[in-house]
Amino acid sequence: MPAHMNIYLQRNEDYAASWTFTDDADQPIDLTDITIALQVRDKLSQTLIASAEIDVTDAAAGEADIILRASEGAALAAYGAPIQTANLHYDVRLTDSEGVHLIVVSGLVILSRGETRA
Repeated sequence: MPAHMNIYLQRNEDYAASWTFTDDADQPIDLTDITIALQVRDKLSQTLIASAEIDVTDAAAGEADIILRASEGAALAAYGAPIQTANLHYDVRLTDSEGVHLIVVSGLVILSRGETRA
């Protein structure tokens, strides 16, 4: 079962964090030859709203940097009504070299109003 984690963002910021992917025994997942995808979708329509930029920083240790853009000009920032909070769904899928998929994290991207503009 995937871990559950919500990501909280304002419409004028980007989410940037280093993640360590671990298995059920809390051991790092070796990301060598693994493709990682994080997609944010509207729950009802399943429309793709945004995809994260992912950079594996230490494959053997299961470490990767995740960037999800919600700043001005990004598709995520333009989703829905700008003054309302939106609850969007995401998951992270690992795909190995044989095409086997594993969902390791899922949750909500809670997108709220941001005040500071360029």
